[in-house]
Amino acid sequence: MSLQSASRRSHVLAFSATAVALILAAGLAPASADGSGYSEPTSRAVKVVAGTAHTCLLTDDAEVRCWGYNQDGQVNVPTDLGAVADIAVGWYHTCALTDAPKVSCWGWNGLKQVDVPARVQTPQSVYAGYATSCALNADAVLQCWGAVLNRNEPGYKPWQGGSAGISEASVSANHGCAMLDTGAVSCWGSNASGESNVPADLGVATAVSAGASHACALLEDATVRCWGSNTYGQTAVPAGLNQVSLISAGGRHTCALADGQVRCWGANDYGQSTVPSGLEDVVSLSAGGLHTCAATASGAVSCWGSVTFKDGSAASAVPADFIPWPLDFPEDTNPAPAGALQVLGDHVVALGAPLSVYAAYGRAGQSMSVGASGMAGRTVTADAFGYGRFTTSFSTTGKKTVTVKAKVAGTTRSASMTMWVPKVPGSARARAGKAVTVTISALPPGADVSLSADTGEEFAATASASGTVRVPMTFADAGVRDVTVSAADTEVGVITVSVN
Repeated sequence: MSLQSASRRSHVLAFSATAVALILAAGLAPASADGSGYSEPTSRAVKVVAGTAHTCLLTDDAEVRCWGYNQDGQVNVPTDLGAVADIAVGWYHTCALTDAPKVSCWGWNGLKQVDVPARVQTPQSVYAGYATSCALNADAVLQCWGAVLNRNEPGYKPWQGGSAGISEASVSANHGCAMLDTGAVSCWGSNASGESNVPADLGVATAVSAGASHACALLEDATVRCWGSNTYGQTAVPAGLNQVSLISAGGRHTCALADGQVRCWGANDYGQSTVPSGLEDVVSLSAGGLHTCAATASGAVSCWGSVTFKDGSAASAVPADFIPWPLDFPEDTNPAPAGALQVLGDHVVALGAPLSVYAAYGRAGQSMSVGASGMAGRTVTADAFGYGRFTTSFSTTGKKTVTVKAKVAGTTRSASMTMWVPKVPGSARARAGKAVTVTISALPPGADVSLSADTGEEFAATASASGTVRVPMTFADAGVRDVTVSAADTEVGVITVSVN
């Protein structure tokens, strides 16, 4: 199929290429998020596209990264692509536009959607649906291959855009939509739910997005209009949704960037419409089949919604190097790999002192719980970038095993770390000029221990393999000293020493 185009507007919409997501529901886990300051990721994403079962992003250095379900190799980015200018994600296949310019596709090829025809020349942007791939070229032609959308048969609507130029397109399960140079929108293909029946009074559009069985347009007054299936409320645009700059129609839900904030509506059975907190400065937005992804101005990526397939892959588990690292996390730590659970925090803490325990999971909205002997159990949800923060304290001393748990796809995953809460005597008595020995236990084996009196005396020792240290202290003059005890550079208690 070829659709004529007189010109092409810059493709800024991170659209959704989805199919009927119900088929994929088995073996997936729901998810839902917290937030603070973040450091910039080491790599910068400029566009993210959420498909039905996998996700891809495009970096500012023209590289592609993909993750998620990979049964047909749709995640395996070819090593010889070269510099990439645009990407598109279908059900089980992926396409990229290189700066050659050339379109390359990989993954499932059941209807020849991966076999780019020789007739595709000078492509300027690329699109993908269930089993359809398309490219809009410099000669004003939108060329598609794979599954035929422009069918002349009942239940399908043929292209009715006439000879008007196309400035943007979006292809989904079994239908596509194009925005014309006039600002009008035309849709073609499956019309079983009215997804190809563009409202006659739509007005002037600035962007268009085709979902599985619905479609939406962003209008020149920065509002949104949707049509087609509304079984899950995906076309019921929330009242007061204004100042919209991005729109993306997914499998059974829709998302928009309005007044600088992401809003989603429609199906939410896998948390795909529950936007996590801490998500700001979004520059790319994509609603997939059962998950949603966004890229921020810092180049970081956040995904929420369905996360785990039966093969263990995670469509919304963002690679670690595209997750920003919270500025207040412990030093000398590294982000957890995507989908892995990691618990972080200070290894030595004073009895009763406020303690921050951090959990890194790499995906938004994951519910996490933390617990240990002498610690009150707590639950948090991960923020937009997959981090959870627990503020707690210990009521007992000793060596502690702190465990964080997260439930994914019905399976509880856990990660643990060891913390020590030293036992420090509250007081001691001594005679001037004679040593008094204090015993401190529940220390990390081999930890350096220092004792500093408020009158200037300094003492030091090293904990034994059993985590205990006996420190002799001698004071020349009578009086009361407050001796601060530090272990592994952490203040763990104060001993009041009365010297007679």
